[in-house]
Amino acid sequence: MWIYHPQTGAINAFLELIGLGSLARGWLGDPNTALSALAMAGAWSGYGFTMVLFLAGLGSIETALYDAASVDGANGWQRFRHVTFPGLANTTNVVILIVFMNTMRVFDFVYVTTKGGPIDSTQVLATIIYRETFQYFRVGYGSAFAVVTMTIIMAASLVYLYLRERGR
Repeated sequence: MWIYHPQTGAINAFLELIGLGSLARGWLGDPNTALSALAMAGAWSGYGFTMVLFLAGLGSIETALYDAASVDGANGWQRFRHVTFPGLANTTNVVILIVFMNTMRVFDFVYVTTKGGPIDSTQVLATIIYRETFQYFRVGYGSAFAVVTMTIIMAASLVYLYLRERGR
């Protein structure tokens, strides 16, 4: 919230510094920019975890494959395309699934920063579940939304894994 603060936030201060002060705004208070601002913050917060996964994936690729590609005359791009990229396929699958699941069930970022506002522009399934269950005391609706969310995540994950395995 400090980064996006309308008066003292880092983004607006940076825009002022480089002479683009006219672009400064209340990022979380504007319905046109609030969801994008939350998406950027969410991506930034998940960057470290996904980077650790990719670094672990890079460490699992046999160095002999890079040596063989070099002996065969492959340049850096060809080594990446034919060794690194296929070697990271399983890691990429895991990262895509985890990011998708986290995106579908995000609650903390939205609730702490905007509580679903302004004008419901940042409402996501998890905040709808919370609102229906704990603010309006409609436990049945909240439970139904939770089951629908779980079903969507499970179905999309299974379809993704099926299509990914079929393509091998």
